[in-house]
Amino acid sequence: MRMKFAFPFAILFLCARAQADLPPDVYVEMQKKAGEFLKIEVLNSKKESVAKESSLTPFELKSDTRVFGIRLSAKVLDVERSKSSLKEGDVISIDYMRTERPKEIGWVGPSEIPLLKKGDVSKAYLDKSSKSDSYTPAARGRSFQTIDK
Repeated sequence: MRMKFAFPFAILFLCARAQADLPPDVYVEMQKKAGEFLKIEVLNSKKESVAKESSLTPFELKSDTRVFGIRLSAKVLDVERSKSSLKEGDVISIDYMRTERPKEIGWVGPSEIPLLKKGDVSKAYLDKSSKSDSYTPAARGRSFQTIDK
């Protein structure tokens, strides 16, 4: 009789800690729609803690989850495509938010955008911000890598 109740609880426990990402096809589509497809070198990376007001649930905020604003300064090394007419040698700003959760908290949804550091060279799928002169990642956690299809 105990096994009858233990099994569903074990499944719920494991699912609560599970992590699931979006299917690769979703990221591929986001990358195709990106206005900018570049190769960049990070010149500077700035990470600042953001106020607790965000889209996170109270549970996540109580669990040592932290939200950061990220600003990268990057030099364009190569241009595959650019709606905003970027060219090799241009220096751009890339702004985004990053949520860092303790490993023991499960997460379902798009992967987090990686934190690039000074000197990193990466592909970049970006969109021009409508609010400023900066750019934003266009393919969430896969904005700085190409998905092989």
